[in-house]
Amino acid sequence: MEKKNARQGKAKPSATVNRCDVNNTEAGAQRLRLLAALREGGVTTLEARARLNIMAPAVRIKELRERGHVIHTVSERMFDDYGRPHNRVARYVLINAAG
Repeated sequence: MEKKNARQGKAKPSATVNRCDVNNTEAGAQRLRLLAALREGGVTTLEARARLNIMAPAVRIKELRERGHVIHTVSERMFDDYGRPHNRVARYVLINAAG
């Protein structure tokens, strides 16, 4: 019973997590970081992984869309940090924010 209460008590601080904390891998924190990057002009899959510490950005984009955000996806050719080409990297662009 104590573990359950401790776990519940732990959930409250995560609601006030610093939005820029890239070490926080909770889904909600990742969505906040991704939405902030989208508002700055868009983000690619490679950028989300490297800069935002979001290993599965497509899942977070899906969750943002389910919350009412209109996000457009464009495929583009990019090179990763090692110079390797990738032919279909998704670039996500926020068209209209929910709310």
